[in-house]
Amino acid sequence: MIFRRKGKAEPVDEPVEEFVEVDSDADPDADELDAAEPDADQDADGDELPAELAEDEGDDDEEVDDEEPDDIEDVDWRADGPFDHDEVDLAADEVERLDLGALILTPWEGMGLQLHVNEATQQVVAALAFWEQSGLELALLAAPTSGGLADELREDLSEEAVEAGGSASTAVGPFGPELRRVLPAEGPSGEQLFQVSRTWFAEGPRWLLRGTLLGEAGLTEDEEGAAAPFVEFFRNVVVRRGSGPMVPGEVIAMTMPTAPQGWAVSGNPCGRALRWLGRSTEEVDSEQAIRAARESGAQTIADCADRQRATLRGRIAVLTLRPRSGTPWLEAELNDGSGTITLIWMGRREIPGLVAGRELEVTGRVSWVDGRRRMYNPYYELL
Repeated sequence: MIFRRKGKAEPVDEPVEEFVEVDSDADPDADELDAAEPDADQDADGDELPAELAEDEGDDDEEVDDEEPDDIEDVDWRADGPFDHDEVDLAADEVERLDLGALILTPWEGMGLQLHVNEATQQVVAALAFWEQSGLELALLAAPTSGGLADELREDLSEEAVEAGGSASTAVGPFGPELRRVLPAEGPSGEQLFQVSRTWFAEGPRWLLRGTLLGEAGLTEDEEGAAAPFVEFFRNVVVRRGSGPMVPGEVIAMTMPTAPQGWAVSGNPCGRALRWLGRSTEEVDSEQAIRAARESGAQTIADCADRQRATLRGRIAVLTLRPRSGTPWLEAELNDGSGTITLIWMGRREIPGLVAGRELEVTGRVSWVDGRRRMYNPYYELL
């Protein structure tokens, strides 16, 4: 977390003077009688209590003091962010941020950004921050002053998941009760897939920020692993709702960011995040796949020459069984973002775990046949 809310002055309690009324007729021997009362570690007969009993009495008091409320509604889930614009002082540091009007974001090294535009209104209605095989979609909604919109959205989204043949559950996450959904989806070849996601809700002054974790981060159940950078990113979001009246649940539109001078230089996370704006989903997916292949040490398909032995990494786009002269041939189209290559396993009808959409790494010799790259009986590793 980069910053906290602006501090508020705490009230100072005035010292209270206590007055003790002294009875002039008090028994002069009262102090002596008080001194004669049995000690806390003694019983009524004046005998000392066993040591273990005396210790137990003290332990009971300590246990009562250490008790904490179990009601999660009493927790301030926004104590460490996300923040309202009036709660922070952005001029107090030199952190470079992306200003989308309604949202102010703090990207990190390697993060990409896509903006979703409503074609009818030409307004930016959502922002997708992505990194490696994960993403976090942000949407800002108007909310009533009394709150409660998050509960309604969780219920509506849960019903939608069940009606679609999926499932939904609620668990306590880093920003309060979060929604975890599993939705059925269709793969590129018509196969049955499932999309797993986690949805966070943060309610502020007349606004609600919704963040939906997708990809590998959506499969996590805590703040670690693939979800870790997105948890920090979500905490550092600053909301600028505006003062105008809006209907609860209405999407608060964002604006396209502009790149100040100096953001185009290498090493600037804001400049790199802006590079992704305006690109199609296919272009983003391709560049991410190429980067993943290179980082793993594999060659790219586009750079492979005829008769070259290569190690390639990508995803299966199409899987087909083509019998040749009575012999089964299992063919798979591998795509790594730079191009495609046909993998052929002669004599195989199937490979356990090899399905369309599966990521794998293969090693073999590349051959050019009829203007297309092929690799016969490659060594493979499912990822």
